[in-house]
Amino acid sequence: MGRYGLRIFHNHVPRQYPCKPIIWSRKKPEDPYYKNPLVTANYVDFTGWKCNRAGSIAGMIGDVRFIDHKVADNLEHNILIEKVDPQIKDNRGALINALIIGKSANTEKVLEAGRSKGFSAPRSENYIIKGAKFYHFDWG
Repeated sequence: MGRYGLRIFHNHVPRQYPCKPIIWSRKKPEDPYYKNPLVTANYVDFTGWKCNRAGSIAGMIGDVRFIDHKVADNLEHNILIEKVDPQIKDNRGALINALIIGKSANTEKVLEAGRSKGFSAPRSENYIIKGAKFYHFDWG
């Protein structure tokens, strides 16, 4: 692959009315985004292998879920999420059931470049990871 397997650049904050702002309201705790409801974007069953930068990378996201991702042998990051939109307050973005492999038997470039990161978490709050499995990050 080239630099990226999957790249979400710059923002992906899906909502019912994309041109209107996100409004989080305490008035309706059962649906705090009722004025412009969030829409879930599921990226399911993706494989990013031997990318020259990252298997999956996202700039700023909202309710975006990476489900059943498989990434291996990527030079810098296997999965990198930069930020969760600060208006999303309830852990909607997620990495679910990922398989993350640092190096396989076919990993010469990763070994030459250094140590690939398994998962680089957002520089913000409200992101969850569940069911992720990490293998072969034994760089010696």
